[in-house]
Amino acid sequence: MRNITNFQRQTNLEPMSIVVETWANMLDTYSILVSTAGTQRVPPVWESNLKNLSIEDIERGWPRMEKEHPAHPPTPMQFVSLCKVRPEDKGYPCLEDAYQQAIGNSSHKHSIVSLTCREMGSRASDIRQMPDNQARKIFEGFYLEVVDKVGKGHLEVPKVIREDADAVRHTSIELVNIQAEYVKKIMDLFNER
Repeated sequence: MRNITNFQRQTNLEPMSIVVETWANMLDTYSILVSTAGTQRVPPVWESNLKNLSIEDIERGWPRMEKEHPAHPPTPMQFVSLCKVRPEDKGYPCLEDAYQQAIGNSSHKHSIVSLTCREMGSRASDIRQMPDNQARKIFEGFYLEVVDKVGKGHLEVPKVIREDADAVRHTSIELVNIQAEYVKKIMDLFNER
């Protein structure tokens, strides 16, 4: 440890040592923690939040923390949230893009968003009439649950949804071409007069 002499880093990789190592890195990153939390031990609130995180979780969350909290440390719960797997980590649309697709503000709908809307049932159409903050909260809960279930193999994106999404994309292009042809014919009629 560079500037803290009282805090002892552990060398084994037991769960408690992950907590201690993470806390030591926090002290190195945010000097304000040295004066507010001290260097004698990991504060209980941090210990209880860090102990359930894996090394992979912390490695995922650390760059996010540095980006989103450059000057001041996150709260323990914010840090845990930063460490969670996000849909985009699995190749799915981020929450905002998925929400826009679900409410119809995007011409393309990812198959995982279609599955989420299917799992939402009638709520999928209800979110279009709700206040935005309420709709986002409901969609987020369903979306993250579907992404988690698909990731764990408890739910599968049906082939029909994947094929429907492709068919809609192709149909939309064909429809645009047909409409463009009609507009061109109408314009030609006006030009003849």
